[in-house]
Amino acid sequence: MFDSIIKFLKQPYPDKDDPISILKSAIATALIVFFVLFIFKPGDIGNAGDDLFKYALYFSFVSFLVVLLYDFFVIHVLNKKRDTPHFKFYHWFTQAILLVVCIAIANFALVSYLFDGVHWNNLFNVIFSTFVVAIFPIFIFGTLNLIRNLRANQAIAESIDYNVSFKENINNQTKQVEVLLSIKNSQKTYSIKPENLLFVEAMQNYVSLNYLDAGQLKKETIRTTLSTVLAELNYPPIKQTHRSFLVNCDYIKEISGNAQGLKLILDSTIEFHPPVSRKYISLFR
Repeated sequence: MFDSIIKFLKQPYPDKDDPISILKSAIATALIVFFVLFIFKPGDIGNAGDDLFKYALYFSFVSFLVVLLYDFFVIHVLNKKRDTPHFKFYHWFTQAILLVVCIAIANFALVSYLFDGVHWNNLFNVIFSTFVVAIFPIFIFGTLNLIRNLRANQAIAESIDYNVSFKENINNQTKQVEVLLSIKNSQKTYSIKPENLLFVEAMQNYVSLNYLDAGQLKKETIRTTLSTVLAELNYPPIKQTHRSFLVNCDYIKEISGNAQGLKLILDSTIEFHPPVSRKYISLFR
């Protein structure tokens, strides 16, 4: 059972880090906090009497602001991207716990402001109450969201006949690829035949070229962009399948689904399975 829990926590989790998604998340969090406080009245909030609606509104608004600030800090300051195949369920859950702690501290500050003065002995009660309000609904929501997306994408993967629907339409051709890398005042050119290229992964200002050389898997990391590499390639079997990935479709052996979209099992000894995000699933249907 323990192994099953670990496996579940390590599953890729579907999350987005664009402004619209962050705003939706902040609004959803605020609504959850408001309705839980207003309906279930946990902790001392039950003694609010006629002010219950007002206090629930205060706490939900604070939660809304904390989510926005927290996501901005994590994504843009710490540069922790969520819309990547490396973002797992335990990453999401850990960030959710940290977010709840931030909301608890903000709520404690609000309580201190509303009731004249800081009472440090109440800090634990406020944190505990916030956990009761937020952590379980967040975990349940995350679990259901993962399972829902996993089942949907697995169904999509099972419906794809890759050899018929996509691979036959690829015009196989070869072209020498030269990607130029500038290091200080020197220049180094990597020449890789596109038919040997397995996949390319973007990593901020760099890309990782994963290719076969005399049957051996090799990797080169160079300073360039994914769009530049794609323009240099001009090779039909190599498609963009994710905002951070290019994949040589000639090497695809199998397509399966996970919560983030599809994953491509390549015909090689490589253990990593390049992803297909929801935006690019239509390429394979």
